[in-house]
Amino acid sequence: MLVCCLGLLPGLRAQSHLLEDVVYLHNGSIIRGQLLENVPGSHVRIGILGGSELVYQYEEIERITQEPSPYRNIKLKLYKDDMPVTYRQKGIYNLFSLGMGFGENEWGGTANVSFQYRLGWHFGQYLNAGLGSGLDPYGAGLFMPVWAEIHGDLMQKVVSPHYVLQLGYGIPVEQSWNILVLEGGPLLHAGVGFKVNTRRRTEWTFTWGFKAQHTYQERREWWGPNGEPVISRGVRRYQRIVFQASIGF
Repeated sequence: MLVCCLGLLPGLRAQSHLLEDVVYLHNGSIIRGQLLENVPGSHVRIGILGGSELVYQYEEIERITQEPSPYRNIKLKLYKDDMPVTYRQKGIYNLFSLGMGFGENEWGGTANVSFQYRLGWHFGQYLNAGLGSGLDPYGAGLFMPVWAEIHGDLMQKVVSPHYVLQLGYGIPVEQSWNILVLEGGPLLHAGVGFKVNTRRRTEWTFTWGFKAQHTYQERREWWGPNGEPVISRGVRRYQRIVFQASIGF
């Protein structure tokens, strides 16, 4: 029995430490992971924990070794194909967004629901660029904004910090009963939040941000002593704190 146990010890010891590739650079950096490509005299490509891949030229490398992993009895998922989620590569993206804006209108505090459709090109993890449109209700009426946007992820993880910036123009499509003239104007929307990647190509994004819509209005405020309408004219800026939930494909 003792002999059998002693015979098992080398195998147990070998399993307790998984080997990993280690790249030592001349600048003192040490990169641990799984060697994916090694072109002698040219470069190496190594996958690291989390799914990222790094490339180093041979002149940067001091030596390449295999060493026991500090993670015991854990199979490290170093390849993107092994990751439980899918990260979008370059290509077209489609986003549908539903938002709730909180602010003030002519009669006090208000909360309005908005809808957006966004179409663009995914350049990489940090940058997507595209166009969008939707419907935004305000006190003076209903607007159809059109805009250009950039947005992206700050990390490549299941849940990643996310940013969005939209600049455009709001076009009035319907006005309230007391509005005589309603003209659109510049639109700004900036927000931060997080994105949730899934096993498929579906992405969920949740952001908090600030939205401002510039308008020009001529409105009937009240009636004068002789029955004539009292008209106010001028620029009005609607400002909202906006929570937005988006699903992307």
